[in-house]
Amino acid sequence: MTHQETLQKIVEVFTEPSVDYSQLSKAIEQLRALYLNLSKVDLNNDENRKDIHSSNGKAIGTTWAALCVDDMVRTKKFISGVYQAVQKLLGEHPEKNVHILYAGTGPFATLVSPLTAIFSSDQLQFTFLELNSESYQKVQQVVQQLGIGNYVRRIVQCDATTYQIPVDEQVDILLSETMQYALKGEQQVPIIYNLLPQIDNEVILIPEVIELQLAGVNAAQNESRMMNGSEEPYYHILGSFFKLDIASVRAFYAKQKHLPVNHKFLDRNFRIPEVVQTDYPELYVFTRLCVYQNIEILPYESGLTIPYKLADLNGKRKRTTQMQVAYALGENPGIRFSFS
Repeated sequence: MTHQETLQKIVEVFTEPSVDYSQLSKAIEQLRALYLNLSKVDLNNDENRKDIHSSNGKAIGTTWAALCVDDMVRTKKFISGVYQAVQKLLGEHPEKNVHILYAGTGPFATLVSPLTAIFSSDQLQFTFLELNSESYQKVQQVVQQLGIGNYVRRIVQCDATTYQIPVDEQVDILLSETMQYALKGEQQVPIIYNLLPQIDNEVILIPEVIELQLAGVNAAQNESRMMNGSEEPYYHILGSFFKLDIASVRAFYAKQKHLPVNHKFLDRNFRIPEVVQTDYPELYVFTRLCVYQNIEILPYESGLTIPYKLADLNGKRKRTTQMQVAYALGENPGIRFSFS
């Protein structure tokens, strides 16, 4: 069986609307084995485990980028989302050559390379951006070994937070999955804030929406849910304080000319009601992640959507009624908060 035949069987599982976890697990194992064989990535090499740190956050090491494929729901839903977006564009314009700008490919370009088993190079073209030198070399090797060079316009080793898209080049899909849960540490936000404003034409952004929400959590009820399948509500959403989507980026640049390196987005002030202080006293950030249209990754489905604990209200009751929360950029992007 050729590599493309193997990919075709794998991608059929990823693009299936329903989720059969037995089949998905097998497909993930096959994809991981194929990519490791093609790239010869040494997962145990200490150099491959080193992250790259910059003023805009970190780019993860090659080993960690390679292991992202093991996040089953993440891999399936992102590939499925890209597949549906390409299908939509080709359905509207059958003669179209869809161009995907993929920022942060890791060593495998996992979220798009399997789609070469479905679409022809006349239908689909890629530009790959990768900062890590080892991942950059390995993704070139994967492209060569898969024989998909005719799909790839260019592979650029660069910092995607400062990369300049060639003048007059149309991008149809802007794809980047350079994030952790609660948008901690990595470069998802500055990458999108750099690349999206350079695209004048209508574009599809994947993930389509990343929204950070403040919530009160009842730890005991959450544990009961995970252990016993209890349906008793375990969290109370207080509201959203940061959103990354096309509309929010466009609105930002309508008011400001550039994004400062250490920019802090506007604080959101939350009133903490008595019911939260009493019944949901642990404050968490939930990551709402819409990959594309109706494809969402729910809390705990993936490493990308694990709720992130901010604070425990126990001991603060009756004197803590207000909380200020914001998302901030810098060397360690993440959430800043205070009580009043």
